[in-house]
Amino acid sequence: MGYFTHKRYRLMVLIIMCMKTVNGESDCSKEDELYVIRSVSSGLVLDASEPDQIQIQYFTGFAQQLWRFERGTHAGLFRIVNNATGTPLDYHYYLDNWYGLNVNASTEQEFFINAKGTITNVNTSWNFDILQNHTVPGTFVGLYKEDGNLAQQFTLQEKMLLAKHEP
Repeated sequence: MGYFTHKRYRLMVLIIMCMKTVNGESDCSKEDELYVIRSVSSGLVLDASEPDQIQIQYFTGFAQQLWRFERGTHAGLFRIVNNATGTPLDYHYYLDNWYGLNVNASTEQEFFINAKGTITNVNTSWNFDILQNHTVPGTFVGLYKEDGNLAQQFTLQEKMLLAKHEP
């Protein structure tokens, strides 16, 4: 199995484990794991070094690039919490028809992940999106309506597995 396929497999394992229910509650046994959220189009990762606006950056391994997926209100829904700030992803109005992502104390924002690699906000039904499809470090990440392009596809990598694949 190729590396790309293997990453997708790990993403699907997280989804399946967190959708499984026991007494109507999500059984997300991987909830304490830390993940890097990596853009398929650029290979860069989500970074919360500037908490007011999430960006893509080269992987450094710093806590601002590590994320935890906490159970949401229903099976298969998550709050995505930054390891450095301890606060979940949220969105704010940024440009016409595009919302920027930031981290703050709001616990209301929930997301779901699907097999195509998109991460979708429950309230807006819009996907994580890299602004204007740019692939350079420092580009903002936000929410945009689904358009099927690579700027909306992401993979998850467990922190403990990164050392084997990163320089």
